Amino acid sequence: MAGILKSLFSSAAVAVGRTDLALKIGKDTAYSRALRNERAGMVGESATPAAAYTAAARRMDGPQPMTFGTLPSGDKVSVRRELGLMSALILGATGAGKSRLLIALLLEPLRKVIDDLRLDTHRHADVGVELELIDPKFETFDLFRKYVAALWLDANDAGRELLERSVRVIDWSHDRVTPLTPFDNHFTEISNAYLAHLRADVTTRTSPQTYTDAMRQLLYMFDWLLIELRYPLSYRFAVRFMHDAGFRKGVLTRVAEPEVRYYFENFDLTVPRQTRDGFLRRVQYGTSFPELRASYIPPEAMDKLGLMKEAPITLVNTACTTTLPQALGYERAAWRATDVLCAAPRRDPRRPKSFVLEEAVRFLEDANADHVETLLTGLRTLRSVNMGIVLTAQDFSNAVPANVARTVLLNTTWIAGFRAREDAQIFWPHVVGVPDDRRTESAKRDAYLREMAGLARQRYLLLVKGNPALPLRAPDVPKPGAALGVSEDELLDVFNRQIAAKSMLPTGTAMKLIAEWEALVVEQGEATPSEKKSASRKPSITNLADLKRYFTTAEGE
Repeated sequence: MAGILKSLFSSAAVAVGRTDLALKIGKDTAYSRALRNERAGMVGESATPAAAYTAAARRMDGPQPMTFGTLPSGDKVSVRRELGLMSALILGATGAGKSRLLIALLLEPLRKVIDDLRLDTHRHADVGVELELIDPKFETFDLFRKYVAALWLDANDAGRELLERSVRVIDWSHDRVTPLTPFDNHFTEISNAYLAHLRADVTTRTSPQTYTDAMRQLLYMFDWLLIELRYPLSYRFAVRFMHDAGFRKGVLTRVAEPEVRYYFENFDLTVPRQTRDGFLRRVQYGTSFPELRASYIPPEAMDKLGLMKEAPITLVNTACTTTLPQALGYERAAWRATDVLCAAPRRDPRRPKSFVLEEAVRFLEDANADHVETLLTGLRTLRSVNMGIVLTAQDFSNAVPANVARTVLLNTTWIAGFRAREDAQIFWPHVVGVPDDRRTESAKRDAYLREMAGLARQRYLLLVKGNPALPLRAPDVPKPGAALGVSEDELLDVFNRQIAAKSMLPTGTAMKLIAEWEALVVEQGEATPSEKKSASRKPSITNLADLKRYFTTAEGE
């Protein structure tokens, strides 16, 4: 009867010109039908929650299983790796256990490889799974590096060598920095103009300062100039280029792109003095923090350092601490995420990859940002290259725009829900009820929401598409050095010395390289662009539509 009424309402909506309402009714009906079919499947195969859980766990299991936890019965729930490494969403309040579950899942395949090498030191050594972790809150990054150090201490020589060449660190501190070259276009499919757009779009959307249209255009063109020349971001270079016409003219003779040359050749006519001064204040802010300034290494110097540039496992810390202000940390996180996603469609799919973005709400809150659209496109398409995107968040349902949240939920294979109230509603339609429970549906739902709001640490619901929500206790994750009797300070020392040193350099060394470049290019005026090895470029990506086609093409290959 309800279905007939909805059909009549839908027809009436069309008749009065409310096709949007008709579409919503249609979507709601389709979703309700899918839920009924799912519930019918549960009831058809089992009469009790315990039986439904056992049947679902059996369906999820398979080759190379990953341990997700235990049921109330004590039975372990394992999910085959192919399914466990697909795109996912981990929700819950602070301290509920999200990071510990993530650590347990990410460490399991790595620990297995190290154990196998202990049994056979001559076997082919490969981490088996790629990982990119971007953490703007530090906790997961910090935990993971300590566990990697503990693995290194417990491994044999072959295992240690594998970890040393498989883990890259992107971090900034008073003592050491990871040098970056955000204005060095290493993408063969993306044009310099579009890379400049991506960089500028992130900067303007993350900055606490306002950008006028003129200033936004100046930022875009200046980023494009740096990319054309393979130059680092330098406040000293920016000041002289903006205010010294002779210097600017000399620089532009070495720029191949006519659009960039024309814009800056007419700079004094088209860009007001106050606009360029305001722009320079923003550049100065972004490079005033020593740790950040030290990371802008000239690409030519970066080529000669011999540091690790790529690795199967990359750990990125963009936390807002005494080193990194919030806005600049978010800018770095968004730049790195964009780079990872743009490179993904051409990756080798034979080795699975997980891209983990912690505190994703901050990343997803601006629905109009290009980096958000890039992420959503990746969620829809990157399974074709064996890559999953894992997002962690709290208050996801309220903080993320509705259209973004809907896209994320539609394109994630599994969702984990820890202690929360609003986000708990995502799981309610998939909860298996007790057959003889005589309470009203509303009463059952209210009781469930209260239970989820007070859920104990490590307790969570696991929802894998096509299955009921399973109540689990996440795997125990002992302290990193507990089994070895090693302190956390000792673990950090091991990690920094044996792992991080391969991809970081002393801050003083970085500042010296930058000073040498500025002395040559800015003070002496030898504005020679860095040489770059020529690479055959495929049709360029020049806008967001091209980028979507790029993802789609990769999916079809």
